[in-house]
Amino acid sequence: MTLSPEEIPCQDWDQLQSNIDRLAGSKPYKWLFRGQSKASWGLEPRIEREHDFAFLSETERQMIEDFRSKAHLHTEHVPRHEDTAGWLSMMQHHGAPTRLLDWTYSAYVALFFAVEAEWDGTEDCALWGVHLEAMVGVGRRCAQRLFDLPRDAVFASPPYFQNLALGPYFVRGNGTGLVVDILPQFHVSRLSSQQGCFLLNCNRFMRFEDSLLEMMTGFSSRWLVRITFPRSLRIECLKRLMHFNIHPATLFPDLDGLARFISLKTKLFPVSRSPGDTLADAVNQRGGA
Repeated sequence: MTLSPEEIPCQDWDQLQSNIDRLAGSKPYKWLFRGQSKASWGLEPRIEREHDFAFLSETERQMIEDFRSKAHLHTEHVPRHEDTAGWLSMMQHHGAPTRLLDWTYSAYVALFFAVEAEWDGTEDCALWGVHLEAMVGVGRRCAQRLFDLPRDAVFASPPYFQNLALGPYFVRGNGTGLVVDILPQFHVSRLSSQQGCFLLNCNRFMRFEDSLLEMMTGFSSRWLVRITFPRSLRIECLKRLMHFNIHPATLFPDLDGLARFISLKTKLFPVSRSPGDTLADAVNQRGGA
């Protein structure tokens, strides 16, 4: 199975902004967005890219156990032992591959992540959008059937998350797809700054895309889009986003973010020296000494 998003090609900033606003401008928080540097990339959590899928479930369980057993050696600020969502979020934050896929409620934050990195090539960038209300509605009905959950069950609560993510409900060969949104109770500062949340594929024996597509099969309304735009718009996008106050210092509220902001700002708006800017120039203008 292959995801087939509605494709929205854009050629300039005006088209890009217009299409973003059409999706999210008047109805914020109904869509989730994800920016990717290359339009050819699919929706693939890092753990799927880096590890043998045949042993993915066992690999994830081992990594969680290892991280949970040693994290207290480096910080006192850790999730409760049973808060699997919190542990996965913390692992994701510090660079470990997990089943979580990063999304944001802000299309412009997602746009920043699509254009932040420098790389050689001409392939288009992409901004993915998934209709959160549609996905949650279908997912809740699916979860009710699978797990006999009450209608108002909150997926992000630790007991339900345990059942969904690590419970015995899915076995190899089970083709039932289920993707849910996760906002861990244990927050890291960047998640709030980026208006972020995660999507989690609950069937760990299916790839993320396959699980999402299987779950949404039969849903006929618009629910998945991919806005593409030329890589050549990168600098213009970064400058306009800085005008919107979307840059590393606001998205990464720490010293690393500040350093990245200073580096980016200097590249976007390089210092230009005019006569008289330095003491040597001033001396020369007075005839020298």
